[in-house]
Amino acid sequence: MIITCGIYLLDNKGRILIGHPTNAKWTIWSIPKGRIDQGETDLFSVAKRELYEETNINLDQFVDKIIDITEYDLIKYKQTDKYLKGFLVKMNCCFDTHDIKCDSMVIYNGKPAFPELDAFKWVTTEEARILLHESQVSNLSNL
Repeated sequence: MIITCGIYLLDNKGRILIGHPTNAKWTIWSIPKGRIDQGETDLFSVAKRELYEETNINLDQFVDKIIDITEYDLIKYKQTDKYLKGFLVKMNCCFDTHDIKCDSMVIYNGKPAFPELDAFKWVTTEEARILLHESQVSNLSNL
């Protein structure tokens, strides 16, 4: 079983941050997420690391802006053996998408080839329900 951990980052305007995977169709969007590295056991720490790698947002620098953190149940991701452990992080601030950048690179032939995500946007929960994969949307049912 493969577990990925991700963050549904909710800003003070009630919007969720989503990213576009590089080279994917423009109808495909995702929350910042990724796999557990060897030796990692704290799933929220994994989700925070992935958020930082994929957006350059370091939640540890914004602890005073976090209103609430909700841990979601593990859900099956798409039609694979992959599962998503999601966390909703409600913030009392917002970030400009111009300041968000992806430092995490896709490795091709052993070398960094391109960023995992190439665009970001803030969307309403209604827009997220349309743009995110149904496995990610199931976590939004209580918003």
